[in-house]
Amino acid sequence: LAPFGIMALGMTVVIITGGIDLSVGSIMGLVVIVAGLFLTWHYPWYIAFAMGLFSGLACGAVNGFFVAYVGMPSFVVTLGMLSVARSLAVVFSANQMLYQFGPDAPIVKAIGQAKWPRHGPEDWAPHWIPELSSQFWTMVILALIVGFVFNFTAWARHLFAIGGNEEAARLTGVPVDWIKFQAYLFSAFTASVASLLLLGYNGSAINA
Repeated sequence: LAPFGIMALGMTVVIITGGIDLSVGSIMGLVVIVAGLFLTWHYPWYIAFAMGLFSGLACGAVNGFFVAYVGMPSFVVTLGMLSVARSLAVVFSANQMLYQFGPDAPIVKAIGQAKWPRHGPEDWAPHWIPELSSQFWTMVILALIVGFVFNFTAWARHLFAIGGNEEAARLTGVPVDWIKFQAYLFSAFTASVASLLLLGYNGSAINA
């Protein structure tokens, strides 16, 4: 469930602005396929993850551009991106599961399957403290960062201002278009991070 919590953090930012992002699930599918392809081509895991993240951010940038700068409804734009990203994932993967990840496969699995704190004779943690996954800790860290941003930054106040009354926010000097663009970019970022963690956890890449 943690990857979906990570994804929800980005969707929350978009919803605060008064928009909606329907494309996050398909972006996750595209990211995992792009990263999986580079792993099957025996590229280092960090190159594969970077390319997956880039593909997700590219989708978010397209969403943000059409919503913020062109002025199209977020429902229409992200619904279109849902179809585009899903179609690209199917084409890139030839509609097949990817699982032969080459020499970096153990590292990829460790990223998605690692647990902390470890229980063992040489580990400090008592057994009553549960071992929690890397996905959970990533969600906690991102949630704390988002919580801090929401409570202590002007960027968050701009988000709420846009969601409350976009025209009033624009008249008060809020860079509405730029903030909305960033919101969709952040939504794609969290979807991409969640997707890469699921890639490591499952040890395979599927386009759904």
